Amino acid sequence: MRNSRTILVIILGILVFQTMHSNAYWKVVHTVSTKVMWNIAFADDTTVYAVGDSLLMKSTDGGNNWTDLLPNISTLTTDKKFYNLKFFNKDTGLIYRNTYIENLFLTTDGGATWSDVSPSVMPQGILNLNFVNDSVGYAVGGYNMLPGIPDSIISRTTDGGLTWSHISLPFVGTHPMAVHFLTDSIGFVSAEQIYKTTDAGATWTLTTSLAGWTVNGTYSNFFTDYYFFDQQKGFALKDSWDIYKTNDGGNTWEPYHLPVSPIGGCRNIVFDQNYFGYVVGYGLFQPFISTDGGNTWVIDGSYSPYYPATCVSVSADHKVIIGTREGDVMLNEHSPLSTTGLNDIATSAIYPNPSTGIIYLDTHQPITSIEVVNFVGTTMYKASPISDKNRMAIDLSTYPKGMYILKINGDGYTEQKKVVLE
Repeated sequence: MRNSRTILVIILGILVFQTMHSNAYWKVVHTVSTKVMWNIAFADDTTVYAVGDSLLMKSTDGGNNWTDLLPNISTLTTDKKFYNLKFFNKDTGLIYRNTYIENLFLTTDGGATWSDVSPSVMPQGILNLNFVNDSVGYAVGGYNMLPGIPDSIISRTTDGGLTWSHISLPFVGTHPMAVHFLTDSIGFVSAEQIYKTTDAGATWTLTTSLAGWTVNGTYSNFFTDYYFFDQQKGFALKDSWDIYKTNDGGNTWEPYHLPVSPIGGCRNIVFDQNYFGYVVGYGLFQPFISTDGGNTWVIDGSYSPYYPATCVSVSADHKVIIGTREGDVMLNEHSPLSTTGLNDIATSAIYPNPSTGIIYLDTHQPITSIEVVNFVGTTMYKASPISDKNRMAIDLSTYPKGMYILKINGDGYTEQKKVVLE
């Protein structure tokens, strides 16, 4: 009995510590009781939309406060489950789901009014939608066979989703779950494997093989999301927490399994402009995080496991927002790579940056103390130079590769700089 109590105390202590540590970065900004949130996305730095089970809502202050938009669409459909969304700007966007009818809705006034633009060529619903620009987009869908209707479909729009045309399938017998296009004509579609086209879907080339980790002894797990930094470097995410990386425009892919047992439910991969990334999904409580452009991943210890993450989005100014399986919205406005408070004063310089370990710091003012903090807020290095010193070397060669924050304190000034270890 005593041992059981001791174990319980230890577990509660760990959870309390994680929650307290989480509060340093994350906060619960909204709760919709027990409603799964399937997707959340910044339309701009302050406008956010979210969809889910009986859930359609909007924030205009960066995610802190939310407005229910479900009443605005109630006359168009009785089905209140929405699977995904795509917004071009704060006012114009699409929400969609995998149903036979009423599967695509458009708003041009920020969700005040909606129109049903369900395309007849997507009769079995939409699983994934990707736009190259405001006009050209691609959609994949299909699950169940209906008489005389293809089981899986890929379609293309050139008018922002108002009308669609069917294009050729690269495979037969499986259902495409994800689509991503780099240009009007170069793109990818995937079920269990990735196919590439360079002619807007007229022809396709298989670019992967069944490899990586297995689920229940087989490779039958699907790709669910893509992210590309540019036309050469990108990632494809698999349901079983496999990440496929390409450096040659998707002609070849290298699989990498996240450090977790193979489970289903991996859904979203996103990065900000500083190569800081998140991966979330239904099968895991905390998100994975990368500070080196997706080369390595670890669990984000600053995020509380009390709020299982299902979807994630990053704003241009590095705010991170997460939707959960219980209908909570988690917001991190002060991530390690946030521009808030990171005012790089021109009188200070750090070099080389990126670095392999040793960096040099020069200022025109004396340095009183410096501190190096990792992405979860842990102080990795601390020093208090003599008051008249304005140049010093900092040895970080024993620390893991990734992104760090260098905090510099001087006589009457404080600044923070980003440091990358390669």
